[in-house]
Amino acid sequence: LILAGSTQVSIRPAALNEYCAIFNQNGSVDLYHDNALRLKTTGTGVNITDDLNVAGISTFADNAYFEDEVTINRSTTNSALAIKFSNSLKGRLTPEVSTFKVSANGNNDLRLMCNDSGGTNGDVEIRTGGGAGKMALFTGSGTAELYYQDSKKFETTNHGAIVTGILTATSFVGDGSALTNLPASGI
Repeated sequence: LILAGSTQVSIRPAALNEYCAIFNQNGSVDLYHDNALRLKTTGTGVNITDDLNVAGISTFADNAYFEDEVTINRSTTNSALAIKFSNSLKGRLTPEVSTFKVSANGNNDLRLMCNDSGGTNGDVEIRTGGGAGKMALFTGSGTAELYYQDSKKFETTNHGAIVTGILTATSFVGDGSALTNLPASGI
């Protein structure tokens, strides 16, 4: 089968009322569905109109830009579902039932930010590997809290810090004149 035209070849149904495909000389290939353009090749790649559903692995050799949401949806529960960054697996994003895990592997740094637009809403919470125990809480209002076995032990305030339990130090600096509530035996 050879199709030929002066500058364009098109595939149309017998009624000639819509396009299925158009092949432009030295130009684009346009694919249609129900007379609506769905895929068009360009000088730099491919433009896809509306949704792209892929069954299998997609590999991007260079940058991938998304102008809207990226949705990962699986019909089966799979704890291995993740978005991996870099060939050496520098980090991964793993959505779970009620949490979203962010992890950096090896000697890679992990920077967490919330409420990037400013204000005092949004907290960063760090939990144990199993997720059961709270380890640290950093609030948008500025408080930092550290936990031991899910029990708050250290909290920053606008005046300093509050320690719950025993605070041990190997040495103290200063004359101690501002210390209060010391037992007589400790002076």
